[in-house]
Amino acid sequence: MISLSHRAHRDRVSRPMNAIPTPPASAAAPATESAEERHADRERRLDEAASVLAVTLLDMWRRERRARREAASGGAS
Repeated sequence: MISLSHRAHRDRVSRPMNAIPTPPASAAAPATESAEERHADRERRLDEAASVLAVTLLDMWRRERRARREAASGGAS
């Protein structure tokens, strides 16, 4: 018999680090939702993710730029 911890470890090892987890069948979209609605929802979620990524990258760039300016001016703030 495989222990629960062994099973959990096996699942973590067999799945790639960047794999997107799939929701359980009970969380799947209802059958009444049209293909167009699913497509629109997918596009909305992609746009939302792209927006979050853009803000994160902009913040990282600003922090790096600020750090370089402070280092060039002697680090006084």
